[in-house]
Amino acid sequence: MAHAHDRLTKHFGKDGKEAKKSHEFAREKALNFLAVMENTKDDIRTQFNTKNAEVVRKNREILSSVIKCVILCGRQNLPLRGHRDDSQHIGDKNTNSGNFQALLDFCIDSGDENLKRYLESWDFIVNRRREDIANRAFPSKANPIPAADLRLPSGDTTISL
Repeated sequence: MAHAHDRLTKHFGKDGKEAKKSHEFAREKALNFLAVMENTKDDIRTQFNTKNAEVVRKNREILSSVIKCVILCGRQNLPLRGHRDDSQHIGDKNTNSGNFQALLDFCIDSGDENLKRYLESWDFIVNRRREDIANRAFPSKANPIPAADLRLPSGDTTISL
């Protein structure tokens, strides 16, 4: 008899709160199961796929804005970097932060809400997107990118924007 009493005490807890939590959780799971079976709610795979598709769409919109800025600078033969493009000059309107940064700021000022939210939400990108990222993406002439790294599938090593 003590064995059954111990199991019930463990199940219900000392004051019954544990049983209430587990029963509420089981009830919620059962209601979710019924909703999925009755097609009034999407199953978890569909929910994940829908969320993933939304994230992909937003990321493509953000990348599209950034790539348009890079292409514009390339077509106009404008350098991406400016005289003062290190992170300590972010937001300083009196320094030349570079064409790329100016174009990103212009896109945000023109109403690109996705780009604005992205840059505001990623603090480390906002604070480091200039010098550190530009130095990695566009190395100096002293440290050129090897031509083998630039080889296209056709074998051509010429790349232009």
